[in-house]
Amino acid sequence: MLKKIDTVIDTDKPIIIVGWNKVKELYPNQKITNKVINDKICWTFSEKEKRNDNTSDLNKFKKDCIKTFGSKYRYFFLNPFEVGYGNTKKIISKIDQIEGKYYFFDGTNFFILVNDVIFGLNVNFLELTTLTENKIKTWLKSKEFEIFDKKQIFNIEEININHNTHLIPPIQRENTYEKEFIIGYILE
Repeated sequence: MLKKIDTVIDTDKPIIIVGWNKVKELYPNQKITNKVINDKICWTFSEKEKRNDNTSDLNKFKKDCIKTFGSKYRYFFLNPFEVGYGNTKKIISKIDQIEGKYYFFDGTNFFILVNDVIFGLNVNFLELTTLTENKIKTWLKSKEFEIFDKKQIFNIEEININHNTHLIPPIQRENTYEKEFIIGYILE
């Protein structure tokens, strides 16, 4: 999720400043030809100043945030036919023993975050085994997983960086904000 902010904050997450006037106010020595202020802060024109630049720069900023964010996590798709049904069950039972588990269900896929690994389970594959959607939901509820809904997951707009077949929602717990996922900031 990109969070809008009112002032530049000290953060390890990237910031994009929108509007040349705001940039000049905050960084008077910044050149209009250089959209990079430092390694964590960049800027773009506002829609009123240059709409095309604004749209393309914001899209690039989102993609860069996701790429940077996603590199922290490994993704493992639990395909019962490739991994094997028995191994899939073993992996699920190992997940049982770990604290601080989160999951997201998009209607087709379960994304389970455990430590720095995201496990993906596809409902269509599950229907071909004895692991049904309802069994997985019951298991997740019984094991005290924290559930996140679509509003709490950054809209990845079908940008697929880490896996060729399955979309991976970036998931990160930001302690400062209760149940909010922050991967970058927009200062307007």
